[in-house]
Amino acid sequence: MRQAMIKAMKYWVYKANIDGFRCDYADGPPFSFWKTAIHDLRTQTGHLLLMLAESGNPKLFKAGFNYIFGFSFYGNLKAIYNKGRSVTSIDSLNQKEYRDAADSQRVVRYLTNHDVNSSDGTALKIFGGRKGSLAAFVVVAYMKGVPFIYNGQEIGKTYPLKFPFTGKNINWSAYSNIEQSYKKIIALRNRSEAIRRGKLTSYSNHDVCAFTKTLGSKEVFVLSNLRNMTVRYALPKTVENKSWVDAFSQKSIHPGSDITLKPYEYEVYQKR
Repeated sequence: MRQAMIKAMKYWVYKANIDGFRCDYADGPPFSFWKTAIHDLRTQTGHLLLMLAESGNPKLFKAGFNYIFGFSFYGNLKAIYNKGRSVTSIDSLNQKEYRDAADSQRVVRYLTNHDVNSSDGTALKIFGGRKGSLAAFVVVAYMKGVPFIYNGQEIGKTYPLKFPFTGKNINWSAYSNIEQSYKKIIALRNRSEAIRRGKLTSYSNHDVCAFTKTLGSKEVFVLSNLRNMTVRYALPKTVENKSWVDAFSQKSIHPGSDITLKPYEYEVYQKR
């Protein structure tokens, strides 16, 4: 049976030239099956496959999966927004979720997906509306993971898509007040190798997610206020003593010893 399943997976690679598999309920089949299957798939020449496990188990990195899902990240972020949990809890989660990961392996992180959009509601509802959800998405996209966007999230859809997803269509022209912000955030991620592959150093406190991403001489500093209140944040000396530009506007930044962030405000600096 295992060989038949692997043969079927190879069929789709050779005949349809697919780029990889998203493996549903990856905790169901034995670890040994995934290890054999992924090894066999990767021996095929001419195909660089991406393997995504629908699982939050870091052990599956050792089976060869490129990505796992950040189920725990979503739950933790909800607790930060709705129960006052400390933002520093993300640091502990990063260590846990990346415990068995190699440098190129990542956790796919999200503000909503097909399961929780139906049960919990939209990203706007859970994460403080337009401003709050964008502050959260900056962390999703830049801190330590691969950003996942669910249908309609990027235009600020205000109603959930409930399983089996046949009740409502998405009116793509009805919402536009958030789309440009998503495009801007993603575009920076795409052009910044430091954000995608740099070493993470966290400077977060109870309210603010703050970190640098460093790759060689390239460095980015990210601040995101995850509270619906004004917060004063003391900048680390390693940031205060450097010359920066605003990553979006390219204006020069000369930070002092601290910065005041409005509710759900985020800032992204690049080293000059």
